[in-house]
Amino acid sequence: MAKARIAVTEALCLGGLSVAVWALLFADLSLAPVGSPGGVFSVLAIRAVHLLFIFIVFPHYLFSYVYAYSQDAAFAAKNRFALYVGPVLLVGLFALSLALWNGYGRNILAYAFVGMVCLSGWHAAMQAFGTFVVYAQKAGYALTRVQRHVVLGHLYTVWLSDVFVLNAAGSVYSRNGLSAPAWGLPLIWIQVGNAAALASLILVLAAVVAPNVRTQRRLPPAGACIALGAFYFWIIPARYVPVFAVAYPTIAHALQYLVFVNKVPSRNKYVLYAALVAVGFIFMELIPGWLDQSWATARTGVGFFTLSVFVLVNLHHYLLDSRIWKRGNGNLLSKVLAQP
Repeated sequence: MAKARIAVTEALCLGGLSVAVWALLFADLSLAPVGSPGGVFSVLAIRAVHLLFIFIVFPHYLFSYVYAYSQDAAFAAKNRFALYVGPVLLVGLFALSLALWNGYGRNILAYAFVGMVCLSGWHAAMQAFGTFVVYAQKAGYALTRVQRHVVLGHLYTVWLSDVFVLNAAGSVYSRNGLSAPAWGLPLIWIQVGNAAALASLILVLAAVVAPNVRTQRRLPPAGACIALGAFYFWIIPARYVPVFAVAYPTIAHALQYLVFVNKVPSRNKYVLYAALVAVGFIFMELIPGWLDQSWATARTGVGFFTLSVFVLVNLHHYLLDSRIWKRGNGNLLSKVLAQP
């Protein structure tokens, strides 16, 4: 019975909870009254998303910081850019944005924001791929190097097709008072992206699933399939409601991230979680919000520090995750694979 409960919990975090959030937000979207203070969503939905950020998203950001900066000197030397150079460049970029606000500064923040929105799909694709491979390996489902690349290529094409939709002509993204126009790509790019995503899915079925059914007499394990299926739910909503692209993939990705954080051995797991919630709330919400209310919003007309911290932490988190979960780059992945 205990094993069944653990399996259900994992399935929920791998994809079930993110799909439930997706369904509830879409239901709220259709039911929210016109002119609602929450915009296209009800006030209740906005508050629920806010709580998800405090208790799920902020801690998942900070875990990557805790793990990355607690490694040995060899890891630090191997990953200088991700640990030190990258964040310094990002802080400099946002400082430049504030200094040049009445000139090009607003555009700097807007471009960084749109870039973050687009890269969130790439980050989700990388996690979905890693999850697929981990659960395949743990279940003894053999994948050749070519097959792994086929799966990764498929996820990339789905992500890129989403980027094309997000940046079609007329798309605008808003957060904390800043309106950021997208790239304005020709609409034909949407058809090209969709065709590429469909072709890559057919290739996955032909080059990965079908050969393994013949040789291993089995389909990919449940955990791998759930991770792949959940990724589609993370990406699809933004095609219909652009506001999804700003927050939803981050929430969904963070829920799945909990599976792996929970598998990293820790003596004080719950104390660490509580500390990450508190630190995230203080440094990603309270302090930036106070700075905005004190003077930044009056000067820039937007929640400059709240948005800058959000974009900076996301971009740096993407960079850190690309290093700490990389095979052969530290022992985090091996620790996860060693757990039941």
